[in-house]
Amino acid sequence: MEVILRRHSTTAGNQKKQYIGITDQPLCPEGEQLAHRCTPDMEVETIYCSPLRRAVATGRILYPRARVVLVPALREMDFGLFEQKSYLDLGQDPQYQQWLDSGCQDPCPGGESIAQFARRVCQGFEQIVEQAAAQGQERVVLVAHGGTLMALMGTYAWPRQDYFQWKTPNCGGYAARWDGEKRRLCPWRALEEGGRL
Repeated sequence: MEVILRRHSTTAGNQKKQYIGITDQPLCPEGEQLAHRCTPDMEVETIYCSPLRRAVATGRILYPRARVVLVPALREMDFGLFEQKSYLDLGQDPQYQQWLDSGCQDPCPGGESIAQFARRVCQGFEQIVEQAAAQGQERVVLVAHGGTLMALMGTYAWPRQDYFQWKTPNCGGYAARWDGEKRRLCPWRALEEGGRL
C-alpha cells in the first residue's frame, strides 16, 4: 500500500517559531498560498486528517474533491505550558531547560512526552491502514503535523532513523510503501516545501 504523509501548511505560530502543538491555529495567508502551489497531480478519494484547522484546511486545498476523515489520534503533540511560546520566550524557564536536557524525552509540563505522543499517533495510523486494506484501498493519504510525521517515520520507516531526523517543512512530507507484515514504512520520496506529488 502506498502511503502519502503531508505536513500542514504555514501558520502564524510557525512563522514565529512557536510550539503550537494542540493550539488550533488556522493557516496564515502565506500558508494558504503555499498550499495552493503544492496541489498534487493526483486524484484521491479519501484523506485522513488531524482535526486541527491547519491540517483540515491544508487537506481541503491539496485534495479538494476528497472526502475528509478526521482522526483525533493524528493531532500534534501537546506541548503543555510551552504552547504558543518560542525557544526565545522560554530561554530562561528552568522547566524548559530541564526538558531540553532530557533530549526532549521528558513530558512537557502539563503536556505529553514524545513516547506518549508517538504511541497515540501510531495506534491511529495502524487503524487507518488496517481499515484501508480491508476496503481494498491502494493509497492512503494523511495530512497532519510535523511531529505526527516524525513519530510515524521514527517508528516505522526503514532504514531506521531517529525521530528528529524526520523533520519536514510546511507542506512537505513523504511518499512511502507500507509493509503490513513487517510493520514498516519504506520511504521512496521526500516532498520538500512547495513539492508536488
